[in-house]
Amino acid sequence: MKIDNPKVTGELTLVGGGTSTLSGSFSGSFQGDGSQLLGIQSASFATTASFAVSASHEITLEVSSSYAESASFATTASYAQNAEGSGFPFTGSAEITGSLTSNDIQATQRLNIPQGTTAERDTNPISGDLRYNTSTNRLEFYNGSIWVAFSNESITDVETAQLSVTANDAVAENIVLEVEYLVIAGGGGGGCEFGGGGGAGGYRTAAGTELSTSTNYTVTVGAGGGGNTFGNNGSDGSDSVFNTITSTGGGGGSNATTSGNSGGSGGGGGFLNAGGGGSGNTPSTTPSQGNDGGDGSSTTASSAAGAGGGGGAGEVGQDAPNFNNGGDGGDGLQNSITGTPTYYAGGGGGGIGNNSSGVAGSGGNGGAGDGGSGGSDGQNATINTGSGGGGSGQGGSNGGSGGSGIVILKYPDTFTISVGAGLTSSTSTSGGYSVTQFTAGTDTISFS
Repeated sequence: MKIDNPKVTGELTLVGGGTSTLSGSFSGSFQGDGSQLLGIQSASFATTASFAVSASHEITLEVSSSYAESASFATTASYAQNAEGSGFPFTGSAEITGSLTSNDIQATQRLNIPQGTTAERDTNPISGDLRYNTSTNRLEFYNGSIWVAFSNESITDVETAQLSVTANDAVAENIVLEVEYLVIAGGGGGGCEFGGGGGAGGYRTAAGTELSTSTNYTVTVGAGGGGNTFGNNGSDGSDSVFNTITSTGGGGGSNATTSGNSGGSGGGGGFLNAGGGGSGNTPSTTPSQGNDGGDGSSTTASSAAGAGGGGGAGEVGQDAPNFNNGGDGGDGLQNSITGTPTYYAGGGGGGIGNNSSGVAGSGGNGGAGDGGSGGSDGQNATINTGSGGGGSGQGGSNGGSGGSGIVILKYPDTFTISVGAGLTSSTSTSGGYSVTQFTAGTDTISFS
């Protein structure tokens, strides 16, 4: 061990046996059996510095710097964190307070990087930060606006898999993005002749759904069900689809003598024999995609009766309270995925007879159609809301048509969406996110 300018205070144990108490400055060399301490020349050390030397170890480290008082050297060559110096050949572990800069990391086994859950992400990351997410079991990096995960779906055998990526590819094939979706099916049509209100289309929404780039995903926008003519139930709405998510079309409203149809939300029931409302959330999903339709009135008078309201995404359709009034449609649910709070998927109102002295049922929040009174038709629901049409009054020609569905996706604006020709869509961008609304058709989409 070559040391410049030592000044030693303390005790030195010599290999050949015995001890020597040293103070002040000295120069020269010491040798013992099997180990050696050579070339000590007028260097200085802090007062607490110590050296341990045994017959089985040889100190050969070259040091050309100064060390703080807490610096210590033993045969294992460990250094206190406050030591200052350069050129240390280091084996073992060290705790570094502050920052470490290196132009070259060489290793043959592994590099252990920071890891933690999604909730434990740095709240002030910088571009290029890298970590392992233990919530998703994926490596992820910060691209300046969001955390982006690497997909592991394409690698099935880590021992033999080969991944070839050029600088221009930027691992695009393996990028994962998180998407928020709202998928609403077409609403059911209102029934005719004391018709029950149409049920709302199924309503399904969630955030944090992971998709991969360069992968095709199916999108289908369900049409609204037609309001049928005299003596018929309204037609059911059609399903809407995004990837593996399917929202079921709303059930059509009843005619005078039948029950409402089942669907995402059920259609309202007719008046004779207290016709029952159709079942909602059919088939069952979690969370529920809709609610039941309301029942028709249990009593009648001459040309006076009320039909039940269609179920909505937010509540059941209302029963007709008596033969003078129709049941209101169930309210839809409000969603702000587009940046504007908007109601979707309300149930249609139930119709009433010519001699009913009350009022027809109102459509639920979300653009649902009102029921008809006397000889009037049911009101159509608003398109792209998935709401149900209103049932017609006695002698009305048609129930109201259900509103068509809609599919809405929200995703980071660092990604670009490609939409198939069979879909009608529009995209807007705000606050670091893009929102694409699909209003008709079916085809596939992909992201890059």
